[in-house]
Amino acid sequence: MRDYPLDLIDIDEIATGSFDKELYDYVLARKEGIDPKTAVRYRCMLMRLLAFAYTCGWSTSPEYALYRSWDEVRAALKGGHGFSGIIEFAIRQGKTPGEFTQEDIEKWIQEMLDKKRSLGTVIITERCYRQQLRVAGLQRQFKKWSLASKNPTEYRLPLDQMTDELRREIQAILLWKTSNRRVRGRSAKFKIRPNTANRLLEILTQLCGYASLVWGLKDIRTLRKLFRRKEVMCGFGKWLLTERKCRPQSIRTALRAIHALMWQHPLFKRSDFSWFQRAIRQLPHEAKAARRQRQIDKMIPFDLLATVPHLIREERIQSTGLSPVDIARSVRDELFMAWPSWRQKDVREFDIRKNLKEEPLSRDIRRKICMPKGMEAELKLNPYRKVIHSHHKETSTKNKKEVFEVFDFGPETLELLQSYRDTHRKTLMAGKTHSVFFVNDAGEPMCKQDVISLVTRLSVRHLGLKYRVLPHSRRRITASYALASGEKIESVQKMLWQSDPTTTWLYADAASSSSGVVALEKHYSSQAPAK
Repeated sequence: MRDYPLDLIDIDEIATGSFDKELYDYVLARKEGIDPKTAVRYRCMLMRLLAFAYTCGWSTSPEYALYRSWDEVRAALKGGHGFSGIIEFAIRQGKTPGEFTQEDIEKWIQEMLDKKRSLGTVIITERCYRQQLRVAGLQRQFKKWSLASKNPTEYRLPLDQMTDELRREIQAILLWKTSNRRVRGRSAKFKIRPNTANRLLEILTQLCGYASLVWGLKDIRTLRKLFRRKEVMCGFGKWLLTERKCRPQSIRTALRAIHALMWQHPLFKRSDFSWFQRAIRQLPHEAKAARRQRQIDKMIPFDLLATVPHLIREERIQSTGLSPVDIARSVRDELFMAWPSWRQKDVREFDIRKNLKEEPLSRDIRRKICMPKGMEAELKLNPYRKVIHSHHKETSTKNKKEVFEVFDFGPETLELLQSYRDTHRKTLMAGKTHSVFFVNDAGEPMCKQDVISLVTRLSVRHLGLKYRVLPHSRRRITASYALASGEKIESVQKMLWQSDPTTTWLYADAASSSSGVVALEKHYSSQAPAK
């Protein structure tokens, strides 16, 4: 079109959805050294001329009419970073605001992920896009896509907004529940882990927020007085169910945590809270089949999940110009997704000095470990061979039992573990001196959110948005696959570090539940005394 005389150029031909982008690329590619800002100005001038032509009735292009249908949305989103990409995607799909759907936004997310955008950034952009349109009052424009927030406002009263007396009382209670020392009035079995204490704090702040904002109790002094208000305590569960749309099982778990505090802590023991227990029992139950189906819906085939480490390796091999830090991150990601034990806390806190061992296994340890078949045969031939394994003391495990675990890695993964331990981990740490094995991009020990973000990002990036996996889902998938493959329930139980085999069986999904039942029956029959 550059060689056409001006009087032969049809205005509808340049009013197509992609012509402004073509002009931008053409201007930017010229040899005169035009900078990107100038190219953007050319593009803006073109759009102004087309707007004038459209107003005068000179253009009847349906593509330009589609472009103009987003004008009100564009004006509402002016200045927002990344929002124009969603609009351009919709125009490429031939969608007006009234035709835009949730399926379209999911396609845009997948397109961004295919372009190696960060999942967290994409999700935040979509959330802000929805929020800004909602604030601008444009729900009427989007007839097939809801702008409602996916996360309704939570009624919480942060600690710094509570009265001094109430804040000190809650902090003292949490210290009483988590202290490793002997505490007056607390049995050792009532001690809780820091993660559980954080969850209890969330429940208490939500309860105080509900009492303050819904019931108007602005000056809550102590939990004792709050717990005695039956209308507030009983209404809290109903509010979670009807307003917050929480699942009945989650509500029951939260209220039981409060009830346990009522009868365990000396502050509340003198009061009778039996009425609260009856109120918990009256909450509706969610059908087991519904809970089971929800878990199954999150499952993906184990064989598909097992390809993620290989895909990470292939991507690293095929990429050129990677910096040492990029290579170190890729090695960490591959090893992280190939790691055998998948209880999130133990992976996060895995210590290179305390837990990772490379030494011959004593006979006593070999009796405690459920050895892989190939490894067992090799050790019979050479019992003094060094074996990479992990050792966790009773104080660091959830079931309060000592755990030994052999890493049955293939040669490639074993070499990867050694190279990460000796080289790549130090590259990521950049001079830091802690001994935690897996580190985040800043070289610090991973927190819970780091693990969730990493597993989610890697599964979505290499398997697609449809196969988004969370850390606990990965654990369930691995256990279900092992049971379905006919693995002994004792082996799976040790792999998951669980005390009770009935808990292990719960990890069997619908496809493998029969295998789980068979494995459980074999376990109990082997434990039965001989007649």
